[in-house]
Amino acid sequence: MANIKKQFSIPTLKKSDFDLADACARELWRGYSYTDDSPTISDEMLMLWFSIPFINLQRIHTTDLYIHPEHIDRFASLINMRENRLKKTLDIPNGIKKLKDFCENDYANWKRKPKNFDAFHVANKATIEVAESLFKISHAASQGIFPALSTRVLFFAAPDLPIFNYSKQIRDFLKINERTNRNNLMVFNAEMRKVYDHYWQQLEGYKMPLPNGLIEDEYWLLAMKGAWWQRRVLDLSLMLKSGAAQYKPFIKMIATTKIKLHN
Repeated sequence: MANIKKQFSIPTLKKSDFDLADACARELWRGYSYTDDSPTISDEMLMLWFSIPFINLQRIHTTDLYIHPEHIDRFASLINMRENRLKKTLDIPNGIKKLKDFCENDYANWKRKPKNFDAFHVANKATIEVAESLFKISHAASQGIFPALSTRVLFFAAPDLPIFNYSKQIRDFLKINERTNRNNLMVFNAEMRKVYDHYWQQLEGYKMPLPNGLIEDEYWLLAMKGAWWQRRVLDLSLMLKSGAAQYKPFIKMIATTKIKLHN
């Protein structure tokens, strides 16, 4: 008997799930962890690190992509890639090189003629190529992929592209094969797009907070018009629903009573 592929099932998310995720996202935007209220690198700071040099490269055609390797290294620490760094399988310079190539070609072409390109296809291609370029080939490891780091860097570097943050927790929650390779990253992106499209009418009601003085209005507008905040809320709602992320009780109080902080 032929194998029958199990049909993907959209996870059930309620308005309360999105309200809670929105409250958590606002804490991250202002630079505080929603788990214990401790200071952390704000999402606005991450956008400053990655989107400004990325977008400026495409706009003014500089010779270099001024994304600092230490910023990507800090990101690797934030998403707990310490084990991979110890194994010396992370190739940050090559990842930046691939980001530059993508910015000057696929991203620039899409920006010039958006109607001629499927934004999701452009985003999918970028996440796969950057994920593979970040892995250092050696005699002990002939191939590899770093989807979590790739999607997060691109999520902030190109906030107007429909990038979805990859994580093992969400992958498992969506019941996607656990093997980490380009095919399963493609599946992950495709399934996340289905979830995003399914819940778009609810997600579009959540508005992105204004900048806190780190990024200029033009970069904020690019992210806002690209539905960056809606994808952030979706990402956190799935993390929270899966039980992979925790939050302080006052965050839930803010969400359930509809008290909106920080714009």
